Amino acid sequence: LVNQSYFLAQYLKENLIKMNRGLKLVTFDVFNTLIKTRGSVGSIYMKEINSFLKTNQNIETKEKNSVNTLNPHMVEKEFQSVLKHFQSAYPNFGYGKISSRKYWDLIVQKTFKNLNCDFNDQFSQKLTATLYDNFCLADYWEVFSDVIPALTKLKSSKLKIGIISNFDERLPKVLERLELASYFDFFIISGCCGLYKPEKHIYKLALNKALCYPNECLHIGDDVSKDYDGPRSIGMNALIIDRTMKKSERPYINSLEDVLLFY
Repeated sequence: LVNQSYFLAQYLKENLIKMNRGLKLVTFDVFNTLIKTRGSVGSIYMKEINSFLKTNQNIETKEKNSVNTLNPHMVEKEFQSVLKHFQSAYPNFGYGKISSRKYWDLIVQKTFKNLNCDFNDQFSQKLTATLYDNFCLADYWEVFSDVIPALTKLKSSKLKIGIISNFDERLPKVLERLELASYFDFFIISGCCGLYKPEKHIYKLALNKALCYPNECLHIGDDVSKDYDGPRSIGMNALIIDRTMKKSERPYINSLEDVLLFY
């Protein structure tokens, strides 16, 4: 296993887990930990919009001309900028203010408006509805190759397995269509509970679900703030998953299968 000696040294140094003694719960982040999009959001948006133009013959010329000026990199860059603004204006995917569908509709509309795309209301509404619904499909997502072996082994160990994710309410449906949902005992989703990692209470919800103490839980994810510092702040064990083979500043693994060293 890659960097196994570093992984073991750091793990034992932090006294996170000693040969599986006392561990009752393992929780996972989802995006870029278990699954990733098939290509950038910009490329997905461009693919969908071009398909939409081809299958809708009554689209006006101005819509087609607007799209012809775009490329995936431009769309991705603008999308990330707009998303950052909306994450601040409407935390937790609009929880308590607007629906997640409305949240994503506004982001898509704002992204293309900022790119000077002159879409009429009918075209815009159909496009945003299509994108929102299609992001529930398995075709938009890819499961990392180490996920199924790790989850299968953990499930057989009788540990409880949960999700703690900054995602909207579509997540269970996405995981079901990717044939992952059955591995998990519960889902803590920011768009459903109104809490967002690294807020302490979102991790406490998971502990309450599993009826265990912080030191009896291990959380794994790819973001240092949300998946390591956050859970560690309430006494949970934590690991960063870093498949890039770069050394993290926190205890890390390069594959989820590294966790199986303890089982």
